[in-house]
Amino acid sequence: MPAQSIAPGKQAVRLAGDVINNGLDHQPDPEYYVLRKHIADATFNNEAPGAGWRAATVIVRSPLDPQLIARLLRGDLAELDPSAPVTVETLRERAGTLTVAPRFDALLLGGFAAIGLLLAAIGIYGVIAFLVSQRTREVGVRMALGAAPTAVTRMFLRHAATWTIAGVAVGLAGSLAVTRLVASMLFQVDTRDPWSAAAAPAILFLVGLAAAWLPARRAARIDPVRTLREE
Repeated sequence: MPAQSIAPGKQAVRLAGDVINNGLDHQPDPEYYVLRKHIADATFNNEAPGAGWRAATVIVRSPLDPQLIARLLRGDLAELDPSAPVTVETLRERAGTLTVAPRFDALLLGGFAAIGLLLAAIGIYGVIAFLVSQRTREVGVRMALGAAPTAVTRMFLRHAATWTIAGVAVGLAGSLAVTRLVASMLFQVDTRDPWSAAAAPAILFLVGLAAAWLPARRAARIDPVRTLREE
């Protein structure tokens, strides 16, 4: 939400935007910020100070090079307390730690998806090639009677398109059934995203046609005279 300010009494209270501290798969919790007091002003009743008092995070925004800013910050903090451990990292690096696990899951699932797509392409290629070999005499007769090579190519591509569409329909039904299982791996992406739902079937359909193109073109180059003579 946009920053706002109200003044109950003499204290200024501001509202800040949501901050993701619990990971990308969790909703932001209600939080509030308080001014950091000096350790001497607090009473811990002979107990160790809490983690919030032993550590601090400082955010620096500068147009300078991050490495130069890191050296300047380390130098300034070393003058205050040389023994204090200091870790300096960019905001991109800090935010990147939240995406390590989701990115690994995405790469793993993407790898399995690529392997599955490759196996599907190999399977369609093998089926169409086998179909061409089984229907060689039929293709020869068709071409001897005047069928054009493009008509033969379209015939086998039509078979591949029919089987691919059937497989895509089954795959879409299965993907809708497991939507809830992958919902926790998504960040700011709807499980029913229309672009993803349209892109996946389109890619599968194009891959299926591409896999069937070579054996279909091989069928279109069959010599009808030689085929009928061999039969």
